[in-house]
Amino acid sequence: MGRVRCFARFIDELENLQGSHTFTIHTDAGLIVPEIEEDGQVKVDMGQPILSGLEIPTKILATENNLVVKSIHCRRQSCLS
Repeated sequence: MGRVRCFARFIDELENLQGSHTFTIHTDAGLIVPEIEEDGQVKVDMGQPILSGLEIPTKILATENNLVVKSIHCRRQSCLS
């Protein structure tokens, strides 16, 4: 959703909108309604989280315990994602 917040901020600045307001963004995931607050913060309702590994949209296969685990290397350190 970080991209949606950035896009919302871009539209807010492009249109020079003032105050607290919302608008609708059409995405492949459906309609998203970011809220621009008075202080410029952007809130987005991200919906219910997907917690089952089999339901997470990824090309990484889930384990037999329905977990999605992939080892990656970050700057010479091992990380889990």
